[in-house]
Formats: sequence, structure tokens, C-alpha cells
Amino acid sequence: MPAVQHFTMLHNFLSQLEVRADFLGTRLAADGPTPAEIADIKAAIQAIQADSANGTATSEDLIWSRAYQVERRLALLEPEDTLVAEIRRRLDEAVEEKVKSAPRLQSYFEATLPLVADTAQHPPGLKPGGAVRLRALLLAVLEEIHWTLQRKFHARPIQKRASRLVAGVGIVGCILFLLPYVVIYLTPRPAPPGEMSFSGWAWLPLYTAATTGFFGAMFSRLLTLQAKRGAMTLGELNDARDLTSILLRGAVGTTGAVIVYFFLLSGVIGGALIPKFAEMSFDQFSHPSPGREGITPLRLVLPNAQLALLVVWTFLSGFSERLVPSVLKSSEATIREPPKPAG
Repeated sequence: MPAVQHFTMLHNFLSQLEVRADFLGTRLAADGPTPAEIADIKAAIQAIQADSANGTATSEDLIWSRAYQVERRLALLEPEDTLVAEIRRRLDEAVEEKVKSAPRLQSYFEATLPLVADTAQHPPGLKPGGAVRLRALLLAVLEEIHWTLQRKFHARPIQKRASRLVAGVGIVGCILFLLPYVVIYLTPRPAPPGEMSFSGWAWLPLYTAATTGFFGAMFSRLLTLQAKRGAMTLGELNDARDLTSILLRGAVGTTGAVIVYFFLLSGVIGGALIPKFAEMSFDQFSHPSPGREGITPLRLVLPNAQLALLVVWTFLSGFSERLVPSVLKSSEATIREPPKPAG
């Protein structure tokens, strides 16, 4: 038997349903015999409370589904004179919970109300059959609200797992990007005025492009999960936590960064923001200047501006899925443009 689970919010929700069932039973008893459904609903509430208290509930998702089912059964017993007010209240709740179909349900309610309202009565009531249509609408609104709430509850752990996995893979990409700089930090440095030699580091620009593009893709994916988690479907969230899907997105970012790398290297475009590969290196300097007695200089080895520009370009190419296609389209337009006549 699973350990006892404490469903604080569930118990509060069930207590509200129980009080509402008592209220509806009293209201309906004033017009005739109390419907048998009231007793059945109370028994269902007590069963849910018992299952959640003694640990026999196998899933919190399922037990909430049972509680929402009880609420929908209560909606079918809503008195005629409170149906319109209850639907308006539920529609407001749907808007607050950001139910996607709320505008459509609101429009349908506004279109249905004049057809079922009997203004000839004093006070105004409902036409024959109007209560049935309004109860059906109330049930539809509740179904949409419950679906949205259940989706949020079910999607939250999936989104957390996906975020943790993407962040972990992104950290690996960041470590790969920083690895050469860790090597630089750990390499013994020659005494002044000597400088470190990077003559064997010809691989660094391409390595930087590949690892930065991968890291940019993971960073973009993580921001998407955080910003659009409410808009993503359960299928999209399940794909987001799949390691293969994550690595595929990283591969796309790496490929895009490598394409941009060779695009920049080709010299098709130029400008102050385009890195000059022939000038890529490391700046080495000391603070304060060597020779000042009693002060040990802080010797820095930093990528120069051209290498930093390459990092920015390749990170953006991995981060933005639209950058590479837009760059390629602009290049295609430039290539297809007919040459201007001389003179």
C-alpha cells in the first residue's frame, strides 16, 4: 500500500463540494423530494476523502479527476433561477484560468441567452427547455475548466523534468565551450616578458563555433520551456523531455553555427560586426605593469575582439532558428543580383 498522501488542496475542494451538495439538497427539497443524486454525490465525496486519507489512491491525477466529476454532477442539479448567474461565474473563472475556449463559450452563451430567457414572466424566467440548454452549456464550461486545470497539474512535472534535462545538456555544452580556456588557465605561463604561444590552436575557431552553437540551442530551448509552458501541448512537453529530441535540437544548433562560421569565413559580407579570422588571437597583458615593487601583476589572457565576435555570431545562430535561414536568403539575393555595369 502506498504511503499516506496529504492532499491539502483536494480536501479543501471536497469540503466545498460537500457544502454545496448540502445547499442544493436543501434548495431542491423545498420544491419536492430530495433527488437521490444528492446522496450518491455525498457518498462519492466521502469515498474520495477516504481514499486520499488512507493512501489507497493510486494517482493524484486520477483522484482529482474523480473530484471534478463530482463537481460536474452537482452542476446538473443547479436550480433554474441560478443557472444564468452560475454560468456567468464559471465563464469568468474560465477567463482567469486562461481556458483557450473561453471566448467561444462566452459568445455561445450570449447568443443562447436571448433564445431561452422568458422576459414575459415577472420576474423573468426561462422558456420550456431553456434550463436543459443552459445546464448543457454549464457542463461544457466546467469540462473545459477541468481539462485546463488537469493539464496544468499533469504538465508541471513533465515541464520540470524537461527543463532539468535541457539545463543538464546545456551545462555540458557550456563546459565544452569553456574547456580551452580552462586549459589556458591551467597551463604554466612563462615569466615576464614572455608570452604564451597559441601557434597550435588552429582548431579553436571551428571548435568554438560548434560548441557555442550547441550551447545557444540549449539556452533557447530552456527559455522556450519556461516562457511557453502554458501554451505547449502535452505531446510537445513529452517530446521536450526526450533526450533524443534535445540532442537533435542541439545538433541543429551546431550545424547552423558551423554554416555561419564558413559563411563568415567566405567574406560574402563585411562590416565592423563581421569577425576577421586573420586577426583572431588572445590579448595578453598585466595589471599593474611589471616592475612595480611589492605588487604581483595580474596577468590576463583573453580572447580578442575578433574571436569574441565569432562567439556572438555562432551563439546567435544556435539560439535563433531563424538566423541561419535569413542569412542564407540574404546571401542568395546578393548572389542573384545582377552586377552593375561599369562606369
